[in-house]
Amino acid sequence: MTTPAASWRSLAATALAAVAVVVLVDVLAGRLAPPIVRREIADGVRDLDRSDPTLLVLGSSHARSFEAMGDTLAARTAGQVRTVTVPVEFGKFTAYDWVLQHRLRPLLAARRPDGTRVRGSLRRLVLVTEWWDGCAPFGGEPLASLPSRGWTWADFVADVAAHGVTPYNRNYVQSRWRRLWPASALVQDRGKRQVLLTLRRRLLDSPADSARHDSAFVRDWRAMIEAGADCVGDPAELAALGRMLAWAERAGLRTTIVLFPRKPNTITPRALATTFARYRAIIDSAAARHGATVVDLTLGSPLGDDDFMADFDHVTRAGNEKFAAWALADALRDLATPDVAATGAPR
Repeated sequence: MTTPAASWRSLAATALAAVAVVVLVDVLAGRLAPPIVRREIADGVRDLDRSDPTLLVLGSSHARSFEAMGDTLAARTAGQVRTVTVPVEFGKFTAYDWVLQHRLRPLLAARRPDGTRVRGSLRRLVLVTEWWDGCAPFGGEPLASLPSRGWTWADFVADVAAHGVTPYNRNYVQSRWRRLWPASALVQDRGKRQVLLTLRRRLLDSPADSARHDSAFVRDWRAMIEAGADCVGDPAELAALGRMLAWAERAGLRTTIVLFPRKPNTITPRALATTFARYRAIIDSAAARHGATVVDLTLGSPLGDDDFMADFDHVTRAGNEKFAAWALADALRDLATPDVAATGAPR
């Protein structure tokens, strides 16, 4: 006859075995596809809260490529140029504007009891963008990246109070769960399927299969970029861009809009003549209205196909170092020149 104590021991042994299996699978998955913890909005907000920067870099996930540049600028200028980088993964102008208005401006406007500003050194703004930012979210759905990466607990509670628990606001909870387990491949891979894709490529795909996959991926990217000609210029996204530029102009900041480099083999002559040309014209017009400068690096940098990750979108670590060194010696060399006092105050 099984005693209660024996039953509990059996249950505990089964639970421990299950946990051990999960841990083992997680370790093996991590070796196949090591989890990558990237800089997010919260990291930029934290750095701003702890510092008094002279340069703010805000924009898409490509803003991460300016991290290495910030370290170089600080070293070259003996700390006179201090950079805070705020990347908004899978964002658009509406998301960047929300982050600026709700997360960054309150910190930039903070004052001490005597009325002096806590952070009064900001002189420059760099907006990092590409054609994707000028299009409305596909399918008309709100950007999940905003609750997952931009919200605070208070934003989540307010949205639940207004709309109940929805798939949109659940993104906040799911992202916080992932941040609790940065080293877990299974947690970080949820919804991405990188572990399964890597396993398939290693065990099932031949070199010919991999070549066909890459060729198909290139075709998909080329088609997507060419289709972008029909969506750049979304009114809501351009209104958000205008609000950011107007804020920077009122604050007396020198603003540079950087059109970030794209993987060369994903760009066709048609895309250059349509999507990119139209987007450049839109950005030039907005910049002219607010006294901003445009630096178009779409194909104007030394980055080649091999400098981009397997997603065909983001730049590798070595590529970022190459980009930073080149940009500070060429297209963005003026960032290394400390600016005089701004004519206004961020508010």
